[in-house]
Amino acid sequence: MKLRKKISVIIAGLMIMALIPQSVFASQEPSDEVVLSEDTTEETPVTADEDMKEADGAQALTEDKDDDVNADEEKIRDQDFKVGETEGQIPETEDVVEETGKTSDVTEPAEDDLDADGYTIDDFQYEDNSTGVTITGFKGQDIGTLNIPATLGGKPVTAIGYMAFDRCSGFSGQLQIPDSVTLIDSYAFADCSGFTGLKLPAGLLTLGSYAFSGCAGMKGTITIPSGVADMGSNIFEGCNGFTGLILSPGLIKLGSGSFTDLKNLAGSLVVPDSVVEIGSNCFTGCTGISSLKLGSGLETIGASAFHDCSGIGGNLIIPAGVNSIGSNAFEACTSLTGLSLPRGLTEIGDGAFSECSSVKGKVVIPASVTSFGAHSFAKFGSGATLELCPGLREIGNGAFYNSGFKGEIRIPASMTSVADDAFYGSTGFTSLKLGSNLTTIGSRAFWGCSGLTGTLSVPERVTTIGDGAFYDCSSFTKLKLSDNLSTIGGDAFGGCTGIKTLTVPAGVTSISNSAFSEMYNVTKVVNRSSRDIRCDNFINNTGGGESVFVNSRTKARIGRDGALGKGTFTRKIIKLATPAINDIKNASKGINIVCSDVAGATRYVWLRTTNRYKRNWTRIASTKKPVYTDKNTSNGKVYYYKVYATKGKIRSRESYVKDMCRIKAPKITSLKNSSAKSMRLKWSKVRSADGYYIFYTTDKTFETGQKTIRITGRNHTSKKITNLKKGETYYVIVCAYKNNYGSYRSNIKSVKIKK
Repeated sequence: MKLRKKISVIIAGLMIMALIPQSVFASQEPSDEVVLSEDTTEETPVTADEDMKEADGAQALTEDKDDDVNADEEKIRDQDFKVGETEGQIPETEDVVEETGKTSDVTEPAEDDLDADGYTIDDFQYEDNSTGVTITGFKGQDIGTLNIPATLGGKPVTAIGYMAFDRCSGFSGQLQIPDSVTLIDSYAFADCSGFTGLKLPAGLLTLGSYAFSGCAGMKGTITIPSGVADMGSNIFEGCNGFTGLILSPGLIKLGSGSFTDLKNLAGSLVVPDSVVEIGSNCFTGCTGISSLKLGSGLETIGASAFHDCSGIGGNLIIPAGVNSIGSNAFEACTSLTGLSLPRGLTEIGDGAFSECSSVKGKVVIPASVTSFGAHSFAKFGSGATLELCPGLREIGNGAFYNSGFKGEIRIPASMTSVADDAFYGSTGFTSLKLGSNLTTIGSRAFWGCSGLTGTLSVPERVTTIGDGAFYDCSSFTKLKLSDNLSTIGGDAFGGCTGIKTLTVPAGVTSISNSAFSEMYNVTKVVNRSSRDIRCDNFINNTGGGESVFVNSRTKARIGRDGALGKGTFTRKIIKLATPAINDIKNASKGINIVCSDVAGATRYVWLRTTNRYKRNWTRIASTKKPVYTDKNTSNGKVYYYKVYATKGKIRSRESYVKDMCRIKAPKITSLKNSSAKSMRLKWSKVRSADGYYIFYTTDKTFETGQKTIRITGRNHTSKKITNLKKGETYYVIVCAYKNNYGSYRSNIKSVKIKK
């Protein structure tokens, strides 16, 4: 007889017992045995013939239609029996006749121990599994030490189930898990705030995702047992009380975010040779780790794996088997002093080593790397040298943005383009050799590489130079452009002040008006193209002055607003010193600006914009004296100003930009000595302000003894000032402020402290 049939018969017997009148129980004790016939499977309890007929009917119903068992039978079968896997338990101890004719004992816990979630003993909820029992929950109070038993219901505890102790907050002391446990499932102890330590079981095989996440109070050292091969994600995320970590041999994969933000981990971190993969964000924010040793079996380092591990120092050696380094993997590891990349490396992700600012020595990008990501070495190095091996085809945008490399940039012949911002702001490089197969130099590719010296030679195949490509490369002394060049972008060579001769090839068909801006020291222009070059690109020479270009063929003079067409031109400069804006502030009726007085100048021309980066400067005034008040302003708006000096047709270089926010002055409306040794001050609200400054003193000239009070918030327009001296007269003014800008002062009020 199959097990399912046995259950049906037993349930039928229980139903019959429920139908027996109470009077029967009063006169006769029920039998302790239930006997099933091998041939008929009928129950034969000691009872009346009438009851026997009812039992026969119940048995027939059960055998003919197993799917219609009552709800109680369904509950017991689902919770207590795993048909096809293991024989379960039924309430009470019965003698059961099996198909073989032999009798065996089936033992169950008492009926009170059974609930919807399995069994409960000593407040531990659990259920059977194939090897023992799994703790699924805890019904007791979270107080004191948690003693997890090694056995429940006579079986070993082999697993801590999903969310079994999730968010328990009252336990204290070290959490010790029995060595019989092989599985700690996801979220098992997530956000348990009371535990102060953790001892993982020696037999552990599986750690589920987020198993201990948020257990911030746990301290000491975590030891991952050798049986754990694959760690789930975010297991110890936020457990920032731990101070040590031991990864045992046998680990193969460290899951994503496994140790995120364990900020108090200290000392050396050793990744075993067995580890093949370190998941994304695995050690993100572990700022206390002082050194790192990666195992020889490692192949993949995930995105942000060691991001912001700012304490890791020394030389970082990436093992020979690593073929992939994820995006931002070592970003902001600011204490690293060396980097060694393996020959088989094929992928370097975006920002992989950005902000590793202390690395020194030589960094070799292996020949196996054909491309690497944007900003991968941005803000990298402190005097390190760089070698880009042959075979490299592409580097990402901003790959060496503001890096600290020094020495030579050598672009391999395998590259056809230099990406936008590739070496932006890397001032330490001193020489540049561009590969022969380049066709495009991207926008701002070498912007601000002011240390590059010698001749800037653009290869013959280059057809396009992007906006700002060599802006402020001020140390180049010569420029040689390719004959195949067709497009020169805006500010492409702006600020290349070391270049004195400019030759534009005949093939150039597009030149931005600002392509050669601020090339102050160019004295000769040879324009072989059919495109004009704006004279005012060269006006802002060092020392200021008016530029006049003389055509070598016609001897015609071309002034600052002219254009240089095809031909050769020699530059002559008539100088006026450049004025400087020395003072800018809010006045009673506008913004007042004062610049330096330029010898020989007859007028000063004032320019203004509300967006200094869009080049929409407007001439707003011309004055004989180096001072101007701009009355056409709106309250709360920021304005940018610059000025240049003129003498006839000669004009100076424009000054540096200064800015000011127009803020109207408040007005003091009341000042009274309302109580002992104090005064009450009131003033009008300034709509655009962030707050106010109060200045008061007993000196009506405000030259000595001045005290200041800062008021935050434009709606706070009154203040009681205390600790004053009786008999003294105090003078008060108020100014409004917005960000770092201040208004003109208010009217002056005074009051004598009589009380």
